[in-house]
Amino acid sequence: MIKSYGNYMEGQKAYVTYNDNNTEFDAYEASSRDEKVPSSITAKKGGTSYNNFDTDSSVMYSYTPDKASDVPAIVMAQAGRQNGGDFNFTFSASDDADNGVNSNLMSALTSYKTSVTAIGSGFTSGSGEEQPIVTTAPAVTTTTTTTVTKAPSDTSSSVTTKITVDITGDVIFCSPDGKSSASGTLNDPMDVVTALSKVQAGGAVYLLGGTYKFDKTIIIDSSNNGSAGKYKTVMAYNGAKVLWDFSAQATDPSNRGVVLDGDYWHFKNFEIANAGDNGVLLAGNNNIFELMIFTNNQDTGLQISRYNTSAATIADWPSDNLILNCTSKNNCDDKSMENADGFAAKLTCGEGNVFDGCIAYNNSDDGWDLFAKAETGPIGVVTLRNCVAFRNGFTEYGEGFGNCDGNGFKLGGSGIGTAHVVENCLAFENLNCGFTDNNNPKLGSITNCTAYNNGIGGNDKPNFSCYRCTDDGCDFKNIITYINTSRLSNSFPNDISIANTTNDKFVGTIENSIYYNSKYYFQSAKTSITNGGKIGDEITPTDGMFVSLDVAPFAGVAAGADSSYDFHTQWRNPDGSVNTHGFLQIKDDSIYSNIGAKFNDNVDQPAELKGDVNGDGSVNVSDAVDLKKFLIRTSTYVTKSYDVDGNSKVNVFDLVTLKRILTK
Repeated sequence: MIKSYGNYMEGQKAYVTYNDNNTEFDAYEASSRDEKVPSSITAKKGGTSYNNFDTDSSVMYSYTPDKASDVPAIVMAQAGRQNGGDFNFTFSASDDADNGVNSNLMSALTSYKTSVTAIGSGFTSGSGEEQPIVTTAPAVTTTTTTTVTKAPSDTSSSVTTKITVDITGDVIFCSPDGKSSASGTLNDPMDVVTALSKVQAGGAVYLLGGTYKFDKTIIIDSSNNGSAGKYKTVMAYNGAKVLWDFSAQATDPSNRGVVLDGDYWHFKNFEIANAGDNGVLLAGNNNIFELMIFTNNQDTGLQISRYNTSAATIADWPSDNLILNCTSKNNCDDKSMENADGFAAKLTCGEGNVFDGCIAYNNSDDGWDLFAKAETGPIGVVTLRNCVAFRNGFTEYGEGFGNCDGNGFKLGGSGIGTAHVVENCLAFENLNCGFTDNNNPKLGSITNCTAYNNGIGGNDKPNFSCYRCTDDGCDFKNIITYINTSRLSNSFPNDISIANTTNDKFVGTIENSIYYNSKYYFQSAKTSITNGGKIGDEITPTDGMFVSLDVAPFAGVAAGADSSYDFHTQWRNPDGSVNTHGFLQIKDDSIYSNIGAKFNDNVDQPAELKGDVNGDGSVNVSDAVDLKKFLIRTSTYVTKSYDVDGNSKVNVFDLVTLKRILTK
């Protein structure tokens, strides 16, 4: 049965209305869009009554129909090929009513000749000669925008950094079976090593989909450079799935996958795996690694350190590199489990290196390692922002859980000081500390960071261990620590547990922050804190403070198997930035809403938790009971989670919506 508006059926030859024949009719004519079909009117077969879904926005969605007279213009505005194409024909009113062959249209079609010369490549001219294939790409601008999230209590606005990489030069196509003698076109792709030696500043190496197998280190030496504004780009072509596989390498410190000693390169959107040492040793300056994945390498996924050992001073070490929205996971040195971090900027790295929007998880050692030693001296200041480190100290395959560091963010070493900056970062379920100064006496600042359920190795390691900041101390602002052993993934080995009496350790100043020292304390005003100090007000934080505490459990998959949950894809927005879907983000209606890490300022309660009226992390009959109690006024307690249907009112319709959720 249909409900029809007369205007929508204009031009029809005939139809029977309900008023004409109430048993054999084609349509029920309504005088307005809000008129509802009476329930007494049913389908001829089946006895189904019309449900008025198009007038009831709660059943489907709210909408405003276009006027019938406006519909042709709306449709035609976006119809057809660009600019209407090169073939035009106008139908007359008589054409519309005639079902015969339109002779004028037939004539126009048979005499039509396209003005398009060719689409693609490899076409021939009328003389049979092959048309030339142009390898110079038109100007293509790829713009990446990242937002630096400052403390919400700051009066200054958020800082937005825009990075533009223009591909204006020649492009070279590569494939897994490309040849060094190839021309580098889409139809005749080149091998990667040859392409890297040939690409010019401003040009690009486009990687066609597939697995590229290498048995030797790819070295881009210090004489192979792009320039400011003219990067040499290496990227997957049209989003193809690309893997650089170095599994043929033996495990050896000299067997890195890629050594980038050049400047102004841009690597984007593919995976580097299975190298005999680092996946990438980044030794050049002003390079960008974006949306890259580093996995299953025998040392750190990506490490920023010198390649040339004659680079003796910090001024000669790799500087001003940006690692943007990359993921490093399951890197593991099989011999000791003590070297393979997710990311590292250590030993011999210069100033201005930034990690933004990166995720490091399930690496056998640390998520991030900023280690320094006396022999080489202090490294440059490293900035970590919008980054996540979790489940480090063991891989997804169950390797590790041993005598490794296993920290989320290791921020120094050896008593050598550098004032590193950590902003809007999250650490959880790491084997040992979430954040540690690791004996860095000059650690700079940790702002808007969250540490949760770290120290699962039973080694009495806290969420925050930053107490050796002896040179005026570190500044801690808008940070939160939280522990809930009942939420710890039950798929960890049986001997894994949290020592929930392990106290956070700070030396420096603390402001607008929640920390743990036998009890939870909230310190509002900026105040000096010493190791073991108990300052501020005692509080009792709860699970209900957070938008969500749900996270995919530790996989524990067999060696060589795929993880059951890919955080690189599931925890990223379309632009590549991190989105934890509200995990460990404090709710906007909490008095502590300006504390901790936030990766999406507009995160609502996750869809799967809609209806979680009592805030216990699940939707079940107890939520309906609590809502009923409020509706019949045996309870006066209410939060915005009671507004299940989201119309800013709490009434019986919320209970109806909740019942629909419960009955799926």
